[in-house]
Amino acid sequence: MKDGRHIYTHALQLHAFYTGKIHIELGFHDIYKLKPQFTEENLRKIAKESSPYSKTSRLSAIVTDGTSILGYGNIGPRAGLPVMEGKSLLFKLLGDV
Repeated sequence: MKDGRHIYTHALQLHAFYTGKIHIELGFHDIYKLKPQFTEENLRKIAKESSPYSKTSRLSAIVTDGTSILGYGNIGPRAGLPVMEGKSLLFKLLGDV
């Protein structure tokens, strides 16, 4: 497009196609390797000392009700979601969270 809006249209198309920017990956791809992770003995050990067994130190939550989106103001939760996804992406790329 000659009016310079092509990049914005393309961004909306990509957002609709991928339905967001963030995903979760499995550490195990074989159900038989995953099953032993959930034994009572393992869960009790994780409850006592989680750092070597889980990645809770690298998790974050970004929550908004859309009333105070930086630079946009009160745009609501649906419109605020892509902004929160962008923040999550920055955390992942810059902080490996």
